[in-house]
Amino acid sequence: MGVAGTITPTGGAPKPDPARVAALRYTLVDEPETCAAFGEAARANLASLNDRTLAETRSGDLAECGLLLDHVRDRVAGLDPNKLQPRSGLAGLFDSRGKRLKGFRAAYASTAAALGQSAADIGDRAGALARKDAALETLWSETRDAIAELDAHIAAARGWLANESPTPVVEEAAAPQPTEEMPERCEAQADAEAQNAPVAEAVTDAEPVETTAVTASEDTPEPEPTPVAALPHPLESRLATLEAVRATAIGRLPLLRAAQNADCRTPASLKQVCDGVEAWRADWQDALGLAGKRPKKVRPDRIRLGDASTALTDRIQAAGRELSAAQARRAELDARAAPARTPATATALAA
Repeated sequence: MGVAGTITPTGGAPKPDPARVAALRYTLVDEPETCAAFGEAARANLASLNDRTLAETRSGDLAECGLLLDHVRDRVAGLDPNKLQPRSGLAGLFDSRGKRLKGFRAAYASTAAALGQSAADIGDRAGALARKDAALETLWSETRDAIAELDAHIAAARGWLANESPTPVVEEAAAPQPTEEMPERCEAQADAEAQNAPVAEAVTDAEPVETTAVTASEDTPEPEPTPVAALPHPLESRLATLEAVRATAIGRLPLLRAAQNADCRTPASLKQVCDGVEAWRADWQDALGLAGKRPKKVRPDRIRLGDASTALTDRIQAAGRELSAAQARRAELDARAAPARTPATATALAA
């Protein structure tokens, strides 16, 4: 098995390129400074992508979209086609269809201008959400590639450590050091032997006496050297740091997909509202006799005007429901990402 086979990536990541792993492995030298900084560029890049993931998965401006939808709905509801009908009875003597049509046209012009600006703002929000979806897709791809690059560093480090055969560091038992009392003891022992010498000669003339020599036992084991716990290799400590950043990135990849899924239908629904505003403006402009260069003397069809407003209101309500669902999904996503935004986690990633 090659060095690339020493690591099995999780999360569907591809296995490291053996050529890349071999190239990284040849850059390793047995120096503490080099081992402590191994793979720093790959680690820093992936850590930066992890931070971008948390930033890009925030709720964004969905609340502003909701306010714009409410504004459009309220302005459309303020134009009631029934107001084109003159009052009946005595009050109708001072009222006319032409006077009401003129006032209604002025109200429509003001509302149409406001809705046109709101539709442009809604379109900008829809475009921003679509661009954010593309940015999340790019970030997902960059994170996946960065994980693969870090996997190559991890595989190279593991392969290098596997070929190393470190010898355990041991500490030999210290020999007793001479002290100042030892010469005095040696002189006293010599005097005692001199005094006992005549006695020993006398004893040799008498009967032989059995004596037992006190010798050190040959079975007494020699004290073994005291082993000292070997410190981990600096590259092993570095591996722990690289693997921690990799595990964080693997855990945050689903957040990117969840953020994309949360807003996937929102841009299309907002675009439907923008198209509905344009359709409403065209229908009302034609029905009120404002489609040409000069206003025409027409008798507006209140049913047609009402149907146009109902169609736009239906699109607004559909977009509002989709926006509420997206906000709910976003809230759930924020709750999942909240533990990763704690100061303790950020400190651990920066280590």
